[in-house]
Amino acid sequence: MLFTKNKIKKICKSSYFPFIVLIIAMLIIHVKTRAFNDDAFFITQYNQKGFVQYFQERYNIWTTRLIIEFIMMGILTTSFMIWRILDSLMIGLLAFVLSKMFNYEKSAINNWLIVLFMLMYNWIDMSSAGWVATTLNYNWPLTFGLLSLIAVKKIVENKKIKWYEYIIYVLAGLYASNEEQMCIILIPICIVSIIYLLYFKKKNIKDICFIFIQVMISSGLLIFMLTGPGNKLRKEYEIGACFPNYLMQTFTDKIRLGITATMSKYIATPNLVFGFISFLILILVLKKHKNMLYRWIASIPFLTVMILGFGKDIIVNIFPGFAKLTNMPVNGMSDFVNITVYNFYDLRYYIPLVLSCITLGCILISIYLIWGNSLKSFILIFIVILGFASRIALAFSPTLYVSNYRTFIFFEYSIIIVGICVLENLNSILEKSKMKIILNILILLAFLNYVNLVLTI
Repeated sequence: MLFTKNKIKKICKSSYFPFIVLIIAMLIIHVKTRAFNDDAFFITQYNQKGFVQYFQERYNIWTTRLIIEFIMMGILTTSFMIWRILDSLMIGLLAFVLSKMFNYEKSAINNWLIVLFMLMYNWIDMSSAGWVATTLNYNWPLTFGLLSLIAVKKIVENKKIKWYEYIIYVLAGLYASNEEQMCIILIPICIVSIIYLLYFKKKNIKDICFIFIQVMISSGLLIFMLTGPGNKLRKEYEIGACFPNYLMQTFTDKIRLGITATMSKYIATPNLVFGFISFLILILVLKKHKNMLYRWIASIPFLTVMILGFGKDIIVNIFPGFAKLTNMPVNGMSDFVNITVYNFYDLRYYIPLVLSCITLGCILISIYLIWGNSLKSFILIFIVILGFASRIALAFSPTLYVSNYRTFIFFEYSIIIVGICVLENLNSILEKSKMKIILNILILLAFLNYVNLVLTI
């Protein structure tokens, strides 16, 4: 009995115990999930047509995510319970990978912070196309993509990679690269890493070759996905069904749409993750800098989401003309109104675009203000830009709006990564009493969000 108690205490004190708690919490949520939407459709189609015909049709008329769909059909045709267990473990793996990549102190406290941030994420976003279809196309590529990048981190830090780890990293990169948004993230990271290793680290060719292999895998799959015969047919269908004005959009229009459609989720809605992390960034900049300009720059993202996200409806009730003046959406709407030929000369319609750019710019500048001219500063800025670019890329597809919030996961987690690093920094410089307040707020927000998920799903 004493041995058992000691063993339990040892497990609870382990730096990996937070991940066990996260997996259990996710299992509780997953038990309530049911197959619906695309999940049910895929099973029906597969049972009617069989393996060969099903994948031939999927490739020729709809999608090139064949690796992902192969795994997905294996799960759907086996048991939905298998997905519940695997996806809960995948979320735990994501937390573990984030720890390996960004828990610089390798402490249990920082792992708890990672878990709390993940409990703040709105996991209902991973159900929009059906639970299995959405998670395997978005959450799993994110997890496996970051897992494959552990190899890059180890090479940069001169750490040994075991032979079986190479296999794991290649397979993880292969799966992740079968999702277009993840390709947009992986390819630049690997290319920049190669340049860094060549010119600053003078690494041997063997290590660089492995990263180059990852680039070739991601690039090859991206070309395969972009040139698939089903793309044209799907695009025509999506334009007619979801975005009739798509062909009228110029390159500039698409970039603008991508910016406003992305930032509307963080500016025009009460976004819990963005609000809390922008608050942490503000605190850290206030702690590190006395310059009023720097402080105002750091305050803009927080004030923006608090006023226009959380306080928008209150302001509109007090000042009814506010929405009309600023072109801000109200009554539950989250997307900014688009600029068209009918409102092109009305400056109000440019306010959301300008505000979106300023908010994102202030986040990037604040990261630089916190870590200065350092490698960590460059890495975090690069991560946020790539996360944002992965979402902007959707503007070049007629599925920009119909894809819903599931396509935000890569950008959202780039913000969460910044939050992890900011909170880790705050933990090392803030007084214990003040840090305790921040941690209590984080725990409360994570708990309330988790309860809401349990009650909603």
